[in-house]
Amino acid sequence: MFLKNRKGLSEVASNILMLALIVVLMTALFGYTVDFARNYQMKQGSARLESLVIEDVWFRYDPYNPSDLNARNITVTLYNNGELNVVIDSVYVNDTLCTNVEFNPSNQTITVKNHGTLVIKDSHAVDWESSRPVKIKVVTERFYSIEGEYVAP
Repeated sequence: MFLKNRKGLSEVASNILMLALIVVLMTALFGYTVDFARNYQMKQGSARLESLVIEDVWFRYDPYNPSDLNARNITVTLYNNGELNVVIDSVYVNDTLCTNVEFNPSNQTITVKNHGTLVIKDSHAVDWESSRPVKIKVVTERFYSIEGEYVAP
C-alpha cells in the first residue's frame, strides 16, 4: 500500500525543494541589497564613480580697497577624479547656500579628469576675515558632496 502512494510523496518532496530554493534565492538577494546599500553609504562600489577634489581655494580682494565687497570673492578650483562627468548643483559657504556663483565651464559640468572653477561672489561668503576658517561645501546633481575648511590668509 505504501508503494502505491509514491505519487503523493513526490509532490510533498517537490514542494519542500521549491520552498528551500525560494528561501535560498531570497536570502542571496537580501544579502546583495544590504551590501549594495552599505557600499553606497560609504561611497564605495558604484557610488565611487563620482568623485570631486577641491584642489585650491583663493581668497581674493583689492589690496588698495579691502573693505569693498564687490572686489572680493572666493575662487575654488575643482578636479573631477571620478569616472563620470560631474554637474555642480549647489555651493555652500559656512552652511549658507550661495546664489551668486560663476562657473567655468559655464554649463556647470566638469568632465572626467578635468578641472573646473567656481567664483563665489555672495556678500555673506566674501565677508571673510583673515586667519578665520571658512567652510566650503560643493554638492553635485547626484547629491555627492565634498567639503572642507579653509583659512583666509
